[in-house]
Amino acid sequence: MVMTTRNPVPLSRHFAGLILVASVAFALTTATHSSRSEAFVEKSLLARSNVPEPVRAILQRACQDCHSENTIWPWYAHIPPISRQIHSDVQKGRAFMDLSKWNAYTEGERRGFRAAIGAAIQNHLMPPPKYVWMHSGARLSSDEIELVKAWALSKHKISPNTVQSQTQAKVGGHW
Repeated sequence: MVMTTRNPVPLSRHFAGLILVASVAFALTTATHSSRSEAFVEKSLLARSNVPEPVRAILQRACQDCHSENTIWPWYAHIPPISRQIHSDVQKGRAFMDLSKWNAYTEGERRGFRAAIGAAIQNHLMPPPKYVWMHSGARLSSDEIELVKAWALSKHKISPNTVQSQTQAKVGGHW
C-alpha cells in the first residue's frame, strides 16, 4: 500500500479565511435602508387637514414613527436581527395607514381610520406596549386617550376651537 502525504494547509490560513467570510457576512446583514443615508425631508404630519392641533400633536408624538414617512429610526434599528423586525413593523404600519398621506384618503377612508384609531387607542392596542417600553414619550395619558377618542369617534368634523375648549374644560376639571 502506498501512502500519499498531503500538504496540510496551515491552520492560520483557515482562520484568516473564516474571519474574512464572517466579516463579509456581517457587512451584508447589517446593510439596511437607513433614513440617514437617504434624502430625508420631514413632511408636516397631517398638514392642511382638519385634524385639530392638540390631536395632531399627540398623533405625531405617538404614531408617526410607524404610521408616516417621518420615521425616526433608533440606533438599534440597524442591528440585525432586530432591524428586520423593526423595519417589518413600520412597513406594516404604513401599509395599514400612512398619516403622511391623510389628505389623499377619501372622506370615507378617513372616517374609517378615525374609528380604527379611536378603538385601538381606547383598547390600549396602539401604541403597542413593546414600542412604548422603548419610547416612553409615546405613552398616552388618560386625558390624551379621551381627547383622541372624542376626535376619532366624532361624526362631524371637530374644529380646533372645539377640541381646545374641551381640552381646557377637562384640564380645568369641569368635564
